Amino acid sequence: MSELLAVPKGNVKDVFTLKNNGKYFGVIEGEDDFFVCLTEFDSPLKAANHARSLKRQNKIGSAASTLKKSVAPKIRSKVPKKKKLFTEAEVATQTHLRYREVWVIMSPEGRFVVESIANKTLVKYSGDRGTAQVFKTYEDALFTSNTLDMVVKKGHQLRRYFESVE
Repeated sequence: MSELLAVPKGNVKDVFTLKNNGKYFGVIEGEDDFFVCLTEFDSPLKAANHARSLKRQNKIGSAASTLKKSVAPKIRSKVPKKKKLFTEAEVATQTHLRYREVWVIMSPEGRFVVESIANKTLVKYSGDRGTAQVFKTYEDALFTSNTLDMVVKKGHQLRRYFESVE
């Protein structure tokens, strides 16, 4: 067995090391061949670094390295649909559609919260119901409402609306 040097199958790395009689050798996986560095080292790190250096100098590529460098296709983001909020009375008249319950925060003056605690903006208000910030759960809306009550002005209220599900 001392005359043979075993190379592991299915190695996923471009550069790896082999140990033989207490010495380490760097191995570079090419397109069709394995290249073994003839210089022996005392540590696997030194052997691997030397092999990487030789790989760059000799411009050796492998199938694994070309797969790693391939760029995944970009997923196009969907265009957000304009949301429309309905009250409970409006939902009762339109039974042919399906709705999801959402929560909206109202200011003490009766305007809708459009953006809250985002980037450098504390809160933005609007009179348009369609631009209101929507919360999927009551707990999230309550947490934001309590924060706005403490920081901006007391008196923010939660209102339940319905959003159509398509």
